[in-house]
Amino acid sequence: MYISVNSDRMSNMSSLFSDKSNLLLLTNSALEKSKESLQEILKELASQIRPFPGFLNMQTIQAIEIPVPKEYSDKYGCVVVLPNGEINEIILKTIPGPESLGEIDQTEEYIEIDLPIIEQIIYLYNAIITLSEINLD
Repeated sequence: MYISVNSDRMSNMSSLFSDKSNLLLLTNSALEKSKESLQEILKELASQIRPFPGFLNMQTIQAIEIPVPKEYSDKYGCVVVLPNGEINEIILKTIPGPESLGEIDQTEEYIEIDLPIIEQIIYLYNAIITLSEINLD
């Protein structure tokens, strides 16, 4: 069986890939589309988990820790996915509670993390896998 291929179309595709800047532009565009798709999946998945689990079994903080590859583990502290599907670093701080009660209280701070696109995709993928395991239980 013989398949006819439009030689003009093939020539245009070849010229796209012959220029390094075009190749990088196409690659970055594909990565951006992948990231956006993964973000949509994560937000939808997070919205389906109700009640959203407490971080370290605390009722006051709703967040799920995302496992990260070893090569990224030193860059950030504890990275979590929130009920709205966003990925943030969480910082817990202990503060003295009321003296009369002699207790310790805590505060949490969520910090947006600025990641290169390939790392964003890895974090999004890991978050989706983690939440899908929770959602299927």
